[in-house]
Amino acid sequence: MVVQPTRFASITAGIPRMTPNHFRWPSLVLAALIHCIATSISLAADPQPLIKRLDDATRVKVLSALAGLIILGFAMIFLTWLGARITQRFRHSSSYFRPTTRPTEHEWARKPLPPDDQ
Repeated sequence: MVVQPTRFASITAGIPRMTPNHFRWPSLVLAALIHCIATSISLAADPQPLIKRLDDATRVKVLSALAGLIILGFAMIFLTWLGARITQRFRHSSSYFRPTTRPTEHEWARKPLPPDDQ
C-alpha cells in the first residue's frame, strides 16, 4: 500500500489510504447469502404465525384492539389537521372578527415627550 504525502502527513502517518479495492465483496455476498438462508430456515420452522395460534375469542380481541389503535391514529391526525386549518383561517381573517380595542379616557391627549427629546 502506498501512503500519499499530504498536509497532514504527520497525523496520518502509517494509516493506509482506503480505495475501493480494499473491500472484500465476495465475503460480503457470502455473509448476505448465509443470512438469507438462515432466515428462511427459521421462518420455515414456525408452523403458523402467532395470530393464527390464538383461540378465536382472543384473536378477535387482539384484532379489534389493533383496529381501534389505527382508527384513533387517523382521528388524531384529522383533528390536528382541522385545528391547524382553523388556526390558519383565524390568523388570515379580516379584522371584523377581531375588533380593535376601544380607546380609554386618556387616549385623546398627546403623550408627553421623553425628557431627553425636549
